[in-house]
Amino acid sequence: MIHALFIIKDDICLFSRQYGKESIKSHLFSGFLSALMKFAKEISHKDLKKLVIEEDIFSLYLVDNISFVFKHDEIKKSKLEKFSQMISNKFFACFSEDLKNWNGDISCFRNFDKEADKILELKGVPALVEMEKFLQKTKIERLEEKKEQMEKGKLTLIDMEKLLQKKKED
Repeated sequence: MIHALFIIKDDICLFSRQYGKESIKSHLFSGFLSALMKFAKEISHKDLKKLVIEEDIFSLYLVDNISFVFKHDEIKKSKLEKFSQMISNKFFACFSEDLKNWNGDISCFRNFDKEADKILELKGVPALVEMEKFLQKTKIERLEEKKEQMEKGKLTLIDMEKLLQKKKED
């Protein structure tokens, strides 16, 4: 499962999208990673492709001097490469003109989150963003949503009974 996406150019994080509770400060991460990439190139004359920090895995794909970095669980390399290709193709399709005339302002890349989310869903990964939003809601907000669904006929009485039973157990 993909937990984060970072798109980095010239030591600057153009875009980041993080799924889950852990949050990485993208500006610190991009500087750190850029330094590591330069160090790896200097000592081995090769590109840094993967970084593992305990159980956190970061895979890097360099396309036209832009790094596409994914924080993920153990995933087949072929799937990750496909995901990388889809993300990079969509990013360049959306922002090729912005990149040609780029003046250092990253605000133009903010709207890429919807595209990244769509690609994640296409790859069979659950809609983590929606799941995270749901988990951040309070129990009362969730119960109110379920009540509204029931009133609209979208939730059966059996579902409501299970929900109330679970509430009693909590």
